[in-house]
Parts: sequence; C-alpha cells; structure tokens
Amino acid sequence: MSELFRRGYPVFLGRNQDERTTEAIPGMDMVVLPRLSWKPDDHHLGIGWREQLHAMGVAMVFEWDDDVFLDRINARAADVYREEGRTVEEWDVDRQSRIFAVQIADGITCSTQRLATRLRTITDKPVKVVGNYIDLAWWRSIQSTVQRGLPEPVIGWAGGRRPDRDCEPMAEAWANVARRHPEARFVVAGWQPAIFSRIPERQLLLSEWLPVLEYPKNYTGIDIACCPLADEPFNRAKTPIKAMEFAASGSAVVASPTVYGQLVKHGETGYLAESVADWEWAIEDLLKSRKRRLRMARRLLKVVERDWSLEANAHRWVAAWSDILLDFHERQGRNVADVILPPASPVATGTDAWRASE
Repeated sequence: MSELFRRGYPVFLGRNQDERTTEAIPGMDMVVLPRLSWKPDDHHLGIGWREQLHAMGVAMVFEWDDDVFLDRINARAADVYREEGRTVEEWDVDRQSRIFAVQIADGITCSTQRLATRLRTITDKPVKVVGNYIDLAWWRSIQSTVQRGLPEPVIGWAGGRRPDRDCEPMAEAWANVARRHPEARFVVAGWQPAIFSRIPERQLLLSEWLPVLEYPKNYTGIDIACCPLADEPFNRAKTPIKAMEFAASGSAVVASPTVYGQLVKHGETGYLAESVADWEWAIEDLLKSRKRRLRMARRLLKVVERDWSLEANAHRWVAAWSDILLDFHERQGRNVADVILPPASPVATGTDAWRASE
C-alpha cells in the first residue's frame, strides 16, 4: 500500500473497526480484508456489512496467503498450538469461518497458483494470484539502523510457529556442524522449539519475533541462512519469501526443494537440501569458503532484484483489483466502461510521513 501511495494511487491502510477506516470507505472502489473472517454466530454481520458496501458501489475483497481451508489444517493447528487446549472440532469452526468469508467475497487475491486452485473450489468469484514480493528499499533502510552483532560465521533460521518436522533435519544437521565448528554461531529468530536445544548453549542465540516495522533487523549478520519446509500440502501453497528476505540481507541460502526450488538454483544461487546429510554437507561447504557463500548470495540477490522486488511488481495488485472490479460491477448490472483503475503518476512527497504514521 505504501508503494501504491508513492505512485499516486488513492489508497488507505486502516485498522479493523477504526473510525478513520470507516470514514475512508465511501470514497474507495473496494475494501481489501487480509485474513479476516466471521464466526458462525456473526455470519449475519458479515453479510450485512457486504450489503452496506454494495449499496455504496464498493466491492469486498479478501486476501489469503496460506492454505487454511482443507480439513487437515485442523489437526495441524491443534498440534502447533497444543498448549491452547482446543479440540480439532473447535479449530474447524475457524476453518469454516474462513470458507464463509471467501464465499461472500466479491473476489480474492492470493499468493500462489496452488492456493488459487484451492480457493476456486470454494467460490465462483474471481481469484487472482499476486505473489509475495519484497520491498527492497524499505528492507535495507531498516537494516541500516543496526550493526552486525556476531563475528563470522553465523548460521540462521527465522520463522513462526510450525510443526517440528519442518525444521527437524536442519536442526540435527546444525547440532552436527556445531560440534565440528565451535567458532560458528546459530541464530534462531521467532519461534523457538525445543529441537534447537541440542545446539550448545554458548553457540546459540535466541531472538524474539520482532514487530513488523522492525522485522528485517532479525536478518542482519546471517552468513548462511536456512529455509526448511517439509513436503506436505500446507507448505506447498507457500511462497519462497523467506529466501528473498535472506537474499536481501546478504545471506547465502540453503533451502528445502519444497517451494524454494522455484527460486534457488542448486549449486548456483544456493543449495537445496532435504535429508540431514544434505543440510550438513551444504552448510559445511559454505563454511569452507567465504568467497563461495558471498558469490552465491550475490547471485541470488540479483534474481530477487530482477524478478521479486515490490517496486517492479506493485502494478500486479492494481491489475488484479481492476479485474475483480470489472466482474463486481458486471454482476451488479453496472456500466463497466470506467471501472479499470487508471495509471497514476508518482508523487514526490508524503510517502515517508504516510508510512510512519501508519
């Protein structure tokens, strides 16, 4: 939204149930809701709000970036958040709420083709794919405010809650590498499962998950970044954004073929690893040669800059929303001649203040 604002589009980023958001809606073409949904007892509120928007000629669009719609997500959630004590049936209420939100929406944007295929089984409204792209200028500006905290070599992982099986082969490889390389340090940013306790305490640094406006700081000073994903349906709908973030941070990347194989070319822009032996070999190879890991990091960064930057791809959101708007107005029986969002001229001022205030 910041990038579109910079280019002159009249966008507004607001919080749910904030009066300023409510006041801004009548002047908009659509409202985009990321990950919001209504529980069964509140379905009437969702439908009622949609009808209010329609009366103003405003479309209601949802955005999703995870496959949280098949019933297998219930068992995963119960496992990952087991301390909450919720049953699979209780988690299914959340799943059904998300399905309801998709079904009443005028259109959907999502991050992968695989996820789009899943969503098209739920709705006949437009489902548009807009990938995860990275705001390189912003990412670098945040990282420029902090200095590297540890000497080379540093091996790192960052991520949110997930089953241990995602990281298990990598964590075992880390423990083996740590024994042979007492000079190495291992950084875990975000979720901190017990599987990392096998690494000697003096070599392990645990970093809390940072707020979104400080998030890039956790990636500073990582020489070898690890991006593991188990090969299972939920993960296959993800994007390789983690490797993009590490590439923007100057890290050499070792990643699972699942998802990351579409970005990382084995032996050229990084290494792909599945088994414990794969992870161990790749990390060891990068530890042997600083030149090799810097060369791979530069190659991957060039790919990210060329194909995955927000600046080069922001227009994809405008195109997706325009298609959804055309369909919305056609379904409403309106004249669609003037619906497509026009190109906007970049504005020279206001971006930083807007970004900071939001």
